[in-house]
Amino acid sequence: YAPRTLAHNCLLVYDPAQQMLQGYTNDGGQTILRSKQHHADWMSYLAHRDSEELHAATVEVSDLQSGHYAYIRANLRAAYGGRVEHYDRQFAYVPDANLLIVFDRVTSTNAGFQKRWLLHFQDQPSVGGRPAVTGVESFPDASVTTVRHQAALELGGPPLLYDGALSVQTLLPLQRTITTVGGEGFEFFSRFTGRNYPVAEARAAGALRESGQWRIEVAPASPAKEDQFLHVLQFAAGSIPEPRRAELLRDTAGHATGAHLRDAAIAILFSSAAAGGPIPLPLNYSIDSTSPARHLVTELPPSIEVMIRVNGGAAMRRKVNAEGVLLFDDSSRAKRTISITAAPAPFPAPPGA
Repeated sequence: YAPRTLAHNCLLVYDPAQQMLQGYTNDGGQTILRSKQHHADWMSYLAHRDSEELHAATVEVSDLQSGHYAYIRANLRAAYGGRVEHYDRQFAYVPDANLLIVFDRVTSTNAGFQKRWLLHFQDQPSVGGRPAVTGVESFPDASVTTVRHQAALELGGPPLLYDGALSVQTLLPLQRTITTVGGEGFEFFSRFTGRNYPVAEARAAGALRESGQWRIEVAPASPAKEDQFLHVLQFAAGSIPEPRRAELLRDTAGHATGAHLRDAAIAILFSSAAAGGPIPLPLNYSIDSTSPARHLVTELPPSIEVMIRVNGGAAMRRKVNAEGVLLFDDSSRAKRTISITAAPAPFPAPPGA
């Protein structure tokens, strides 16, 4: 169980006919590679990476603006052994808001393959304000999962006490079921086999290891080749606060999708295309908050200059960075429409200027 994708915060794409290596059960996870750990150094690995199908992921974009955001997009298609035509995962982290957005776009080779988005916890979660029961429980069309973790770390000196809370809001798929799995006898349970897989040595999964005793599985309500999973994770110290409500944000033409948090005054957008951006311009979308907002738009055409208008007002000229990310603030309040267009080329300087 422990080395399989089911035990980690990844996506499952389940093909019931998939043939597994001896000793492994099918959980819809990433491809298992055995007998290929013969690379003594990095150069040897690189020489065999493609021929032995070891190259399972590629970081396509990595962007950091210290104090404002961190953004990454990774291509994970090769990790799923031909079950997906496209799969990328994106993270947008906003540190001063204790906010992480996780956006997954996946196109399977067969619409019938089950997809499940996983997130593990050490403690019992609540879904929609109701604590999960031990075992397996489904919450159709649920949105908010919360969990609090309190513990003392004993390492021989004064104990280190910590207390944190997490809320997870599911925005996509629109129609979905959140299933909780965990509690005594279900800590390492596979719904595909109907079995729990406890560790052989109890010390290996002791309290200090925090090996995870609960998880949620988010699944689309109906099978499809193309699915998108959008989750807003918010962190807090101490008791679980009322999470700042996240709303699904889309542009008027259907080219972008993301999240808007009114209370945090943050809007984040990604390409809604199954295979990703760049997002075509013009881009128009609306938000409604009582305070000025920060906007983070990803997957735009890189290194171009754009004009940004709020409710058709005076234009702000900005440049999209080389990673296709645009960060800007608007000073408006209440409902407004944001318009982003390609900037006209500047007039050439006169001779001798």
